Amino acid sequence: MVPSPLLRREGFEGRRAYHGVRFRGAASAARTDCRGHGDSSWPCLVRSPVSATLPQIGSRLFLTWGILWSFPETRAHILVSSLVISWSITEIIRYSFFGMKEAFGFAPSWLLWLRYSTFLILYPTGITSEVGLLYVALPYIKASEKYCIRMPNKWNFSFDYFSASILALAIYIPGSPHMYQYMLGQRRKALSKSKTA
Repeated sequence: MVPSPLLRREGFEGRRAYHGVRFRGAASAARTDCRGHGDSSWPCLVRSPVSATLPQIGSRLFLTWGILWSFPETRAHILVSSLVISWSITEIIRYSFFGMKEAFGFAPSWLLWLRYSTFLILYPTGITSEVGLLYVALPYIKASEKYCIRMPNKWNFSFDYFSASILALAIYIPGSPHMYQYMLGQRRKALSKSKTA
């Protein structure tokens, strides 16, 4: 069976590389990963603070849909590989850990250690890949004027996707160290609990 041309793109030396539905669907499904609150209409899978989860989900959705899907020129860049590897390993460990806890009421100590230690390497590689791909996409964003709303229009409103992308890039400067510090604190707390148990 030959996939739809919408899911196919030409890769290196004319080989076909398939990108698409599975990766974007998985990244989009991560939006359900939030702390459940009593009257929340969002389905939630993992108990994480919204302040830590929303930036992660927002950046993943933005990179997946706003950059990689919207600007196919970025998909062949080497940083896509490091991005997918970082995100994938992180989520495999994370959901294995939470799956074990939900199914059996505990997770093995080695999985706890992986859950709270692999980010030491994977977070910097993931963030570097995200920032790098956003930077690589900037010329394509500017040239295409995709998602821009220019004046005059009936809403009397203007939006520039290039400027919004620069702003997103700037948010990584204070946001990345803040999230890394938060995760270090979570690591200390989780691993110290496991030693006392």
